[in-house]
Amino acid sequence: MKTTPNCCVQEHHWYALRTRPKTEKWLQKKFSERKITTYLPLRKIVRKYTRKNKIIYLPLIPGYIFAYISKTEYIAVLQMPNIIGFVHSSKGPARIPEHEILLLKRVTGECSTIELAPLSLQKGDLVEIIAGNLTGLTGYVVHSMENAFLLIHLQTTGFSLRIQVKPQNLRLLHRNA
Repeated sequence: MKTTPNCCVQEHHWYALRTRPKTEKWLQKKFSERKITTYLPLRKIVRKYTRKNKIIYLPLIPGYIFAYISKTEYIAVLQMPNIIGFVHSSKGPARIPEHEILLLKRVTGECSTIELAPLSLQKGDLVEIIAGNLTGLTGYVVHSMENAFLLIHLQTTGFSLRIQVKPQNLRLLHRNA
């Protein structure tokens, strides 16, 4: 049995890739054909027509797809059609922490009303979700009526998610004065 030396094992990390408009699903299929793990968070949209309602799934973050790759796969990924490039930090392509990918997966699997919200510094109460698959997540209330809208910030990507949560599933952590 042959073993691979440790020097040749490449660590895989999540990276955000910018794409040309409306090519995210096509790219996900092409990555899959190349055996590259990707994640494309989708949101469910109901389109109402005169005779029927149609459910479609659109990217939660238009123009972006997440890929789980090693450094040796950078060039191959960049050479794929419709890829614009990596999301960069000051040190090069920005690694997306696993917990932020898991958070996106949890949020898109649980919530029926979800949309991307621009990062803004709105004042509100800091709350924690205390029921459901999102238990333990914290965020700021940005709108309150029958259902509270909660803002969850993904630090690495710079995006925020606005999700609708029933007030009885929230616990106040800090009152904003």
